[in-house]
Amino acid sequence: MGGVAFETFLAPGVVMMAILNNAFANTSSSLIIAKVQGNSVDFLMPPLSPIELTVGFLSGAVTRGLLVGVVTWVAFSAIGLEQA
Repeated sequence: MGGVAFETFLAPGVVMMAILNNAFANTSSSLIIAKVQGNSVDFLMPPLSPIELTVGFLSGAVTRGLLVGVVTWVAFSAIGLEQA
């Protein structure tokens, strides 16, 4: 049977799962922990509009997701599971 090896097929999916999981975890945990600790007032004190706060949280999530994706891809490449 032709096709690709299971590990080669699996690697891109694991990388995307790591990206999405960490991007979501960063934003949601920041907001929930701030609420629990009573620090959510600190989000409202600077003179930022709601869109600026949203862009700030989203840029943090994107940055963390991409960095985790790169590290995961490098780890897969180091053990020889990069995509052909």
